[in-house]
Amino acid sequence: MDINLFKTFLTVANCKNITHAAEILNFTQPAITAQIKLIEKEMHASLFERIGGKIYLTPNGKIFIRHANNILLEYNSLKKDIYLSSKKNSSLINIGVSTLCASYLVTPILSPQNEFKNISLEICSNTDSALDGLVQNKFDFIICHTDIKSEKITKIELSKEKMIWTVGKALYLQHNRSLNIFDYPLISFKEGCTYRKKYEHLLPKLPNIIMECSNSESVRDAVLNNIGLSFLPNLLIKDYLNSGQLIELPYQPNTFVTLTLGFFKNKHFSVQEQLFLDLLLKSI
Repeated sequence: MDINLFKTFLTVANCKNITHAAEILNFTQPAITAQIKLIEKEMHASLFERIGGKIYLTPNGKIFIRHANNILLEYNSLKKDIYLSSKKNSSLINIGVSTLCASYLVTPILSPQNEFKNISLEICSNTDSALDGLVQNKFDFIICHTDIKSEKITKIELSKEKMIWTVGKALYLQHNRSLNIFDYPLISFKEGCTYRKKYEHLLPKLPNIIMECSNSESVRDAVLNNIGLSFLPNLLIKDYLNSGQLIELPYQPNTFVTLTLGFFKNKHFSVQEQLFLDLLLKSI
């Protein structure tokens, strides 16, 4: 039953006059009469009786008014709870990202002037953990290094980054400027990481692994400290390549990694989520 019918019933019961009730509710008198008849038809009972110029509740009407009051109280309480919950969570955005995406795609747009009051970034070690978080409603958005295959998720390509074999300048000079990646010890990503899967698929065998790291920034820092070479996205190291601190070791074929934004199809965006999405897409 339409909640407005309960409001009409209570107004008529309080006024004891359909004309006065119609004026309060801004309806015509026939419209009010039709609504009362609809309620009575639904209840299979007469709820009002006319005595003189006024109408009064029947015994069934007195039962109905008690329940109608309770229903409207619960309805208004529900609206208030939903409003407060929406207001509380309207600025909270949960994002599952890698360290690379957090540092170079997300963090730059979280400036004070963009009015993000509450945002949660969780570092995910691989695409599977990010997808699991999205499916479990832990994340509103995820940003991954690989293609997202689920048909239930909207995918937006943010960036396609070239993967580069790179080594620190001092180590490069120690090895007489060798461009052979197998002449250097490898700073490897841990098994299961997207970048490791890339070079394991690319190479017939791996160079000698000297150490393993779980995130790209730790690998980059180790390369900068001339511990070994590694395979890193251009976005992470382009400034160091331009300054000469890192050296690119050419290797064919070229390999790329796609940074992809994912969220559930038909997702309803809060104001803050839409702002975040717009700024992210504008920044790429």
